[in-house]
Amino acid sequence: MAKTILTVGAGPGISAAVAHRFGAEGYAVGLIGRNPEHSEALVTQLVAQGIPVAFEAADAGNTSELSAALRRLSAKLWSVSVLLYNAAVKKPSDILRLSAEDLGQDFGVNVVGALSSVQTVLAELKQNGGAVLLTGGGLGTHPSPAFGSLSIGKAGLRLAFQLHQSLQPEGVYAELLTINLGVDKGDPASTSAIMAEHF
Repeated sequence: MAKTILTVGAGPGISAAVAHRFGAEGYAVGLIGRNPEHSEALVTQLVAQGIPVAFEAADAGNTSELSAALRRLSAKLWSVSVLLYNAAVKKPSDILRLSAEDLGQDFGVNVVGALSSVQTVLAELKQNGGAVLLTGGGLGTHPSPAFGSLSIGKAGLRLAFQLHQSLQPEGVYAELLTINLGVDKGDPASTSAIMAEHF
């Protein structure tokens, strides 16, 4: 049976490396991002390699928009085997000056979108004995007051452990990959390709 990986938060870096890695293993690749232009080069590369790929534009902070995009991708490709949630609002935000409104909007992208995505494709993941993969970060366990919102968001992604407990009896794997170093910042131990291998 054909396999599909759907990635929310598509673009260069980790999501691109994961797309290439899973594509090399015979997966079709579904990509969701806010800006089609940011994923255009990746789609072109995957097509050139003979990897089935489709893209849908959606804001990860808008759950109805996101769910609709996930369903469209599933219909275009095959039943979902793997969901990768790689979306995040990465801007600096002083924790003492962070407004409730901004925190809520960022949390919608950083955490709520992840849970909504899982819920949207859950039936297919169960059917396929699939996997949920979440991109975590060191800020989740070592928060920074200069990145208050993102720190809270990465801590919130520890929902992966709840998902694991709930989904394991259903045959679905859930895991959080916590990345403590800056990716593609010059450290050979922390490249997008290596993160894709971990996933």
